[in-house]
Amino acid sequence: MGYLVTKAMLGKGAVLATLPERKDIVGCGMSDSENYAGHFRRVFSYTNTFYHQEPLLDITRPVPDEARDTMDFIVSSDVFEHVTHPVSRAFENTYAMLRPGGTFVFSMPYYDALTDEFFPDLHDYQIKEENGVFIIENTRVDGTTSRYDNLIFHGGPGTVLEMRKISKTDMISHLEKAGFVDIEFCHHVEEFGIFNHYPLPLTARKPAASKR
Repeated sequence: MGYLVTKAMLGKGAVLATLPERKDIVGCGMSDSENYAGHFRRVFSYTNTFYHQEPLLDITRPVPDEARDTMDFIVSSDVFEHVTHPVSRAFENTYAMLRPGGTFVFSMPYYDALTDEFFPDLHDYQIKEENGVFIIENTRVDGTTSRYDNLIFHGGPGTVLEMRKISKTDMISHLEKAGFVDIEFCHHVEEFGIFNHYPLPLTARKPAASKR
């Protein structure tokens, strides 16, 4: 992720620990690993946000006017498989936060199989523990109820319930429908000892002449 941010912001990949300050470049992360978040804070005007603690960011909620077109880069690694349906809102809101010409540095698990939305009707829901097993109790928009078990959680703090398995085709489609262009997957970068495998991280750009 550090390589992709430096390549997008500085024109070439660089070792974060060696970079001078560039506080004119503004970015944010979504629960970024401290392995690179600490370097981002030192080099850029960067804020690491969270779903479960301050500074808060729920990427599925409408973006306030004051937060639109404010970021040169946004980093999201293995977050969008955990956001509520429809995931399209998360892509659209990320796009709205970026300045024209800004870059989204992104990864999430993707598959060759068809997309599977585990909880497409979630609206007003709670995750509860019953007899040592976690379940979802949900009230749909129309007032009817549903219940889910066999939940899958990923490690880490906050709400890490797996909400979907997304196909690579659908993931790219969501990026494109949100308005992103120049979608590029990052493979091996031997110069920096980077050997990426599934899922490959990617960069996507908000057009410099964006009309959105």
